[in-house]
Amino acid sequence: MLHLHTQFNEKLPYESIDMDFMNLNQSAHGDREFGFICTRMGIKREVVVGHYKNKSVLKHLSQFVDVARAIAYSRNLKVAMFGNNMRDVAVTDGDRVESEIQYGWNVNYYGIGDLCRLIEEVTEADVQRKMEEYTFRYAMKTKNENAVKEQARYEIALEKFIASEKIGALTDTFQDLNGLNQLPGLAVQNLMAKGVGFGPEGDYKTSALSAVLFEMAKGRSGATGFTEDYTYDLTEGNELELASHMLEVSPVFAKDRPEIQVHPLGIGGKSDPARLVFDGISGEGVAAWIYAGGAHHAVVSTALTVDDVRMFAKFTKTEFIVINDQTNLYQFEQELNLFDRFYQ
Repeated sequence: MLHLHTQFNEKLPYESIDMDFMNLNQSAHGDREFGFICTRMGIKREVVVGHYKNKSVLKHLSQFVDVARAIAYSRNLKVAMFGNNMRDVAVTDGDRVESEIQYGWNVNYYGIGDLCRLIEEVTEADVQRKMEEYTFRYAMKTKNENAVKEQARYEIALEKFIASEKIGALTDTFQDLNGLNQLPGLAVQNLMAKGVGFGPEGDYKTSALSAVLFEMAKGRSGATGFTEDYTYDLTEGNELELASHMLEVSPVFAKDRPEIQVHPLGIGGKSDPARLVFDGISGEGVAAWIYAGGAHHAVVSTALTVDDVRMFAKFTKTEFIVINDQTNLYQFEQELNLFDRFYQ
């Protein structure tokens, strides 16, 4: 629900104001009754305040529409897990039934063999068309064309699977690659750039959230997608974090045109995979997330604001923790303790 707290007249007619005018323009008075009953009934709503023609009000309304659209998308999202979540990594696991109750995500397991059968059906003509797409979008910086064609087969098969099963997000895991020659890299990177959610190592939560937030950010400038906090430069006073992954990071975060390269991958025990390599965009970061139990993977967005996520959290009954340059660690820990009790 959106409560637009406004009135028809922008300005008060000081020379002619009377009780008739006040009774016809009494949002400041009457909306208190509406606010009271909504709060008493526990109805969550977003309140937008100001004249209905003001730019700030129209912007807030548009923001609400984006969030509402993303929530509607979330309630019908189907997520495919090729294999299960990575072994011995608790944070990528989750309660799939609870996810469907709270967010609407229908998360199901699929055997990697289901994908392998589709890969076998891919024709050389299909591969050639996909290679033309790759060379148009990216710079080819490898002589190992066969490795790139292998990824093209994976993406074509995944596209067919996504269309037939009406899938919006997917996961895989390097611990379950039976029948594949490579871990999907370039294939899923290219799919992510088109809005398909992805989570590595069976992380369906990140996969689903990346799809939902990508939907929320449609039409805005900026980038939204999966990434991982990986490694640091801890030079005092100039600390940096490299957000990356072993293979699959969305090219929407590329500063320049991504390159297709082939390199060994010391995990998964398969052939050298083709992947997109690029320098990423940069931004400011803060790091109290360890206290909050930071996730293995993350969805990063330069298109969305904290307020967008706040609204999404409010309407989906999700714990919402803000970390910024105003964060006081003592108060932050107290807030976490209170939230723990509330959500338990």
